[in-house]
Amino acid sequence: MPGSYRSDFSVIDMSGYIQATGNETGFMAINATKGPSKPVKCRNQDDVLTYFGNPSATFPEVFEALSFVQSASCWIGRAIGSGAYWGGVDVTATNVVAFGGGRGDPATFNYTTAAQLTEYTAGSGTGLVKTFSGSATNTPAVNATLKIKVGSTYVNASETGDSISGSDIDSGSTHTFTKTTGAYDFTFTGTIGTVAEVTGNVAQTYDLSTNKYVNITIDGTLYENLNLSAGAGNVAAVTNTEVVAAINAVIPGTKAHESGNYVKLHGAIASLASGNITVEDPTLGASALATVFSSGGGVLSAKGTDPVGAVPKYGETVVLEYSYTSNISTTVSHSFFSASPADDEYKVLIDNISGSQFNLKLYQTVAGNDVYIKEYNYSLLREKDAFGKNLYIIDVFDSDPYLIPVVNTAYSGVTPVLPGTPAVALAGGDSGSAPAASNYVTVWDYAKKVQDYPAKIFMNVNGLNLSYVNNILETYQYYSHQIGAVPLGNTVANAIIWRNATTIDSKYTSLYTNWRKIYDVYNDSMAWISNVGSIGRKFAAMADVYDGLSPAGIDEGQYGGQIKDWTTLEMEYGYDDSELADLDAAQINPIILDEIYGVMLYGDKTLQVSLSDTSYIHSKRIIDTIIETAVKQVLRKQEFKLNDQNHQLSAKSKIETFMEPILAKQLIRDYRVVCDDTNNTDAVKTLRQFLVDIIIKVTPNSQKCRLRLTQTSQNAVLSQITPA
Repeated sequence: MPGSYRSDFSVIDMSGYIQATGNETGFMAINATKGPSKPVKCRNQDDVLTYFGNPSATFPEVFEALSFVQSASCWIGRAIGSGAYWGGVDVTATNVVAFGGGRGDPATFNYTTAAQLTEYTAGSGTGLVKTFSGSATNTPAVNATLKIKVGSTYVNASETGDSISGSDIDSGSTHTFTKTTGAYDFTFTGTIGTVAEVTGNVAQTYDLSTNKYVNITIDGTLYENLNLSAGAGNVAAVTNTEVVAAINAVIPGTKAHESGNYVKLHGAIASLASGNITVEDPTLGASALATVFSSGGGVLSAKGTDPVGAVPKYGETVVLEYSYTSNISTTVSHSFFSASPADDEYKVLIDNISGSQFNLKLYQTVAGNDVYIKEYNYSLLREKDAFGKNLYIIDVFDSDPYLIPVVNTAYSGVTPVLPGTPAVALAGGDSGSAPAASNYVTVWDYAKKVQDYPAKIFMNVNGLNLSYVNNILETYQYYSHQIGAVPLGNTVANAIIWRNATTIDSKYTSLYTNWRKIYDVYNDSMAWISNVGSIGRKFAAMADVYDGLSPAGIDEGQYGGQIKDWTTLEMEYGYDDSELADLDAAQINPIILDEIYGVMLYGDKTLQVSLSDTSYIHSKRIIDTIIETAVKQVLRKQEFKLNDQNHQLSAKSKIETFMEPILAKQLIRDYRVVCDDTNNTDAVKTLRQFLVDIIIKVTPNSQKCRLRLTQTSQNAVLSQITPA
């Protein structure tokens, strides 16, 4: 605003102020009991437990996530192995029905080809049968859903395409399950058992002129008082052939045979418990035992043996369990899937409110009891309740940690009228097999979408895909850092071999070794953890010092390397000085149990092989902070602006206001910012470029500390002595 007609003024504001982003968000790929592979942002421990379930010795990676979120938010995705399926319920016109079998991704679910669980009994074990073939009834079968159950136990068998394989399936033959027709043919591994056999020791012919009897037990069944005489019993002698015929006329299955001059009996069941034969005196009439079977008249007996390996034992049914596709588009109005593929633990109770509006109560089964979690009001129509709240089912359950709704747009039946009781389990879910390295890659790949998943601290909790993640950081997440772990069970020598095999030479990754056994408060047990989540927590604590201090050694306030989260029961290894030196030379940061200060990070190197400032974590991270802040808060604002003196001075001023507190904290020793015509020359301007040069001296930390003590004579003047 002018001061007067002749005198006026203007103000050029070059006092713009910038500060560090303060982003300490983490990123993890973990194995858990449940949870989606698409990362969700967990802000506290309750979020982790809700989405991914409790940790345990089987799922120790959840401990890592629980450690980190105490200090910062974290993008977490679950590595899901093969054979994982979603459980859930279908809502029909009159009822709520649990899924017949596990289903695939709800995002691609089709009501015309819905999976239904079925069982087909392929046969019953005798201990003598290894091969089973035939045709199952319900088809077409869903790919990779076949399970083979012998008795009450699933055998180790998997289906790929139309082939069956596994350690319980004979590798020397071709085994098939044709999904289109249901035809199956497979052979179990192992050795069949043997049946019981007894052979008489009295040669033909026999004098059975007076009716003579015997008791025979075969395969556990007693055949009492068998008359072995021919005709009415007035014949002077009977041959083996006639005795065998008399036995087989009563005992089914042709169990008696001629064996040279004797009669032989055999069973049909290979079982030590049930497959037995006994020949003994009858309970009435004269005995034929001594006449036909035993010259001494003693009882004859024998037992069979059980099969070995996966061969079905006597009485064990062989069941094919699989899913087949069925068209339910005319009977189901909508469905609820579990939020992720996992073993079933939730139930829903759905009731009508009015019209197309419903009420759903969610329960979790804990130790056999149904515990109420929460409830929802929703509608199949786009409508609101009396308070103006949106009720549409897709909106109500958007990003819900428990349920995913799917609406059958082809349904033309009546609006469901539900009984409102009882609660129905979300059935059919399966966590699948242990995830492979490729399943973790599925999660890591989300980090390539920097705008959707911005993160600063990448925690590789098991050491899998270390190079892969490092490449993601170098290519996409430029200002981030990976914390990796040498896998459990590696000595110092093996850890160094493992590290060298990664061939990583990068400032973006730091590697740690020495797993820790902790007390598992969730299961009153114990578990081994890699400590990566705890390390990430120490990284995140550096937000207010611009990430410029080392996450190692004894803590100064909250900054340092002491780990104080879980109760430590045992460390994997204890290192001596020479081993610590070897690890340091290999750029591996050890975790130690100090007798005074407890569990502590005892190294702060990156995996950059050649030594420079960025060979150390604190230097690399403060450089990242300076670059990220200058780029995002200064250079981005300069895009498409004039490269003139005002903008040059503005950029220089803003960066200096940010650099001064870093210098004041002595995180850097000195700096200089250049942004004027000396670097923005005519040639630079001709290329439409804008240059800012930041020159810094990073403050080094102390890698080795030495005490020097000098002894002098008694008459020496100490002030005149200079240490050597």
